[in-house]
This record gives sequence, structure tokens and C-alpha cells, in this order.
Amino acid sequence: MVGKEKNIITDAYAGKTIMQEVEERRRKGGFSGFDGATFIDERNNGRNVHIALKNTSSDEKRIVLFAGDLLNVQEILKVAGLTVDAIAAEGNFLTKTVGETTTTEVSCIAKNLAYLQRYVTRNPSRISKLQLTVDDQDQLNKEITVTKISPFAGMGSESFLPMTYKAPGDNSEKMVVIDFKHLQVDDQTIMDVVIGAGRSLSLSIFFGASNNSAYTLDAQARELLGN
Repeated sequence: MVGKEKNIITDAYAGKTIMQEVEERRRKGGFSGFDGATFIDERNNGRNVHIALKNTSSDEKRIVLFAGDLLNVQEILKVAGLTVDAIAAEGNFLTKTVGETTTTEVSCIAKNLAYLQRYVTRNPSRISKLQLTVDDQDQLNKEITVTKISPFAGMGSESFLPMTYKAPGDNSEKMVVIDFKHLQVDDQTIMDVVIGAGRSLSLSIFFGASNNSAYTLDAQARELLGN
């Protein structure tokens, strides 16, 4: 609406509406490309997060980034039938103790990861892009899996290998960028990654639209009652 006052406090954290995301994608030329200008524009909207995982063990590890509404690996196994090693958390979140010696197996560097995980559980959010950077090209052949869950029946999983998304002519051996049209994280979605033994994985996750109920209620009130 022309002349409508911007609500700085809520608008800054509202995320995009689905129509804003569609319009932005159209303006940038759709879903097929990924160039420097687009990367900068996406990054500057404040809707991206960075998660760095390092596996120092001698075995590959399956790590959950987003667990939906499930609380731990035991509930993930019970509800989704997935055997995972841990849910990602900041710091040294997966350790191994032998006798009196405890060693770190997987660590994570991120900012406000626990809050992000709770946020997308309460506010369904679309992932528009993933940028993966690895220390060894073999890591790009490790699966990323998205699983839909329900208390009533199994909903199925879909796995993909980042390496298959390498663009023709892309000479970067240790990075891949994946565009998504229909990837959403919420209370009914688990997203996990496999990290090879001794490998590191850095993810930049770019979010599109969010169904932010807190913002929606405030926006409706302002629309009906005025500013």
C-alpha cells in the first residue's frame, strides 16, 4: 500500500511472503542460474545462515540439521525409522568416551543454531539455495536426506548427492550450489547430512519465504486497526 508506514520491529524479522519470493525469483531470471550478483543479493537480505561441521572420527557420521518436532535420535528412529548419530548443536556435540578419556567426534560452528532449529519448527520456512563447501571432493558424494514425518504413517524420504548438481563448466572441485523450488523445513521435516570420516562440510543455507505467524497476526491487526 502506498504511504503505508513500515513497522521496523516486526518487518525486519518477518521473512519473505511467498509472493515476495516468487517476484524476487522472477526478477533474477528464475531458478536455473546462480551468479555472483544473485549471491550477494541473497546474502544481503539477512536470511542466510552458515553451519560448519567437522568429523574427526574414523567413521562417517549421519548428522541431523533439522529434526522437525522430534526431540532426540531415539525419537527420530522410532518415528521416522532413521538411524542417525546426532542432532547438530554448536560446539563439540558428538563425543566418544573410552575409559576415562573423552574425544570429540563431530563439532559444529554456527550462530544461534538451536534457536534456528526451534524457529523453523514453529515457522515453516522454505530453503531456496544451499551452498556446500568441503575439504575433499569425495564429501560431495555423501547423501543429504529430507524426510517427511507424521504421527499417523510413514511419509517417505528423498536423498540426493550434491555432486550431481555441479553445473557444466564449473571447475570448482570443493564447492557446489544447489537451487531448490520446493524444499521446506518445518515441524514435520527432518533434514540430515552424512559427513565422511575425517571430513569437513560447510553449509550456507539461504531461506526464502517463511510462514511467520507472529508477524502475520501483527500485520493483520495493523491492516484492520490502522497504524
